[in-house]
Order: sequence, then C-alpha cells, then structure tokens
Amino acid sequence: MEQIEEPNEPKFKQLLREAGADKPAADFTGAVMRRVEEDAALRALVRNSAVEAPSAAFTKHIMAQIAPVPAPAAPRPVISRQAWYWIAAGWAVLLVACLLVPGNEQSVLAGRINALLVSNDILAGTVREIPQPVTATIIALSSLLLLDYFLRNNRMPVNKTAGS
Repeated sequence: MEQIEEPNEPKFKQLLREAGADKPAADFTGAVMRRVEEDAALRALVRNSAVEAPSAAFTKHIMAQIAPVPAPAAPRPVISRQAWYWIAAGWAVLLVACLLVPGNEQSVLAGRINALLVSNDILAGTVREIPQPVTATIIALSSLLLLDYFLRNNRMPVNKTAGS
C-alpha cells in the first residue's frame, strides 16, 4: 500500500527535529512528591477526625416523634343491608307475580287471586302487559345477584378485608 504524503509533512518533521524532546523541570519530581505527601496528610487528618456518632437514645427519640399510621377504615359494602332486604322483597313480589299472572290466557285461580290482591284495574292491566320472558329474566338476574352477595359474605370471610 502506498502512503500519500501531504505537502506540509516535511515541514512538520523538521519542526519536530528542531524542537527536540521535552525535559521536565529540575524540581518536577520534588513537586510531585510534595503533592503526594500533602494528599496522604489530608487523608490521615480526615481518618482521625471521624464523624461524631449519635447517642443510643437518638433513634428512640426520632421514632417517638413519628406518628403511627392510622388503621385503614373497614370497607363498607356498596349496597347496604337494608337495600338488600328491599331487593329480596322486590324479588319475592316478582316471583309471586310471575307465578300468578299468566301469559296470554287467564286461569280461574289466577283471576280470583288477582281480584283479591289487585283491586285497581290500571295496576292489574299493567302487570298483565309485562311479558313473561322479561319477568323471568328479572327474577333470574335478581336471584344470581342475591346468591353472589350471600356467597361472598357468608362463605368467604377473606374477601371481606380484601374489598373485592
């Protein structure tokens, strides 16, 4: 491989020959040794004057000043116990209404019970107009909701504190 010479390279070589090698000053070694001795003296001074240690009661005093963290409040249910009773009562009413109100045809027994329970024709007509699949769906969902609530609160006491 051929080396390409630059036009200024001979001038640089000549300048380097004329400058010669650098020689340290006469007191260079002495100056470096003084610095090393000063550094060693500083390290010894820092080591000898160690930081003051706190007293034995210091930690206890600091910990006594820290206020204890209050216990977290017990989780409250989203739906109160009284609301669950109202839901259960509504579920029972829907169950009875579903059993007593026929779909399109009226039986003699259902007609007499409706006449005894519901004397208002407007309310009786409204209850009869609710389709049975809707009523059955409402009853099924209410049953599942009640079952879930009672299983979570009665069978699994661990979940009461987990807040699930």
